Amino acid sequence: MKEAAAVAFDFIKDKIVTEKIDSFSEVGEGEAKVIRYESESYALYKENDGTLHLLKSTCPHAGCEVRWNSAELSWDCPCHGSRFNVNGKILTGPTTKSLQKVFSYQKRDS
Repeated sequence: MKEAAAVAFDFIKDKIVTEKIDSFSEVGEGEAKVIRYESESYALYKENDGTLHLLKSTCPHAGCEVRWNSAELSWDCPCHGSRFNVNGKILTGPTTKSLQKVFSYQKRDS
């Protein structure tokens, strides 16, 4: 019962509390954030070389919002433990689908 209540709390809180940014430049290298843009939630990670990875932040398993795990460099679902790499590919289940990739952009040196 306690675990179900915690999952429900995380599900609702993460749908409401997301950061709004005006530009990807607000995210530092090696940093990740769950952001909101036009009522959609996204998982954004910027590698140390400036490469950006933008994914839909909703776990396909149960609809919870993923959170960044800086120790493992992964997006983790707090509801059932699914984990995804920076490109949204599954690391561990129970999900059977990857996070939806919006784009990856590699910074080019001029």
